[in-house]
Amino acid sequence: MPDDFDVIDVEDYAAGGGDGFSKTSLIMKTANKCIDAGAKEKKKDFRTEKMDRLGNLTVVSDEDTRKTYMECIQTFYDVLAADFDEEFNDAYENIIKNIRKEFERLCKVEKQEYLDATPQVKQIWFKEDKYYYREGMMHESKPFLDEFYEFKIEKYRELFRELIKLAKRCDYWRDQLLKG
Repeated sequence: MPDDFDVIDVEDYAAGGGDGFSKTSLIMKTANKCIDAGAKEKKKDFRTEKMDRLGNLTVVSDEDTRKTYMECIQTFYDVLAADFDEEFNDAYENIIKNIRKEFERLCKVEKQEYLDATPQVKQIWFKEDKYYYREGMMHESKPFLDEFYEFKIEKYRELFRELIKLAKRCDYWRDQLLKG
């Protein structure tokens, strides 16, 4: 076995035989995951209890497709991180700034609702939902968190479009078309 070896760029790596590693194919697979997750109905997770034939109670959990979609786009973002340009960075900063502003706005609305509620209403909220107001957070039993998720999903769709534009500027789609 030789003692010396050459360090090569990841882009130029090819495994022995087959297609080997290709950043283009990785980008295509990640983009497809985003598209598949984006095509599903957006719903929050929920848990149901089912009794099996032996009488054991099991909790069945369904995934939160909203979070899954956003995580897929975050993975796509991570894959393309080395290729970010100024145009993408500006768009990304704008998207994140809008998400933060909406979060802060909805936190203020929820806080105001809590402050305006009578002590009796607050007591009912606590008994039914275990709800109490916490600064800088939204409670899942209130509509504000769902409203925030809907807004955030739209912003993540915008982020996905920016990532697709970035991949096109980097010519990743051209490479794939030539292979096909």
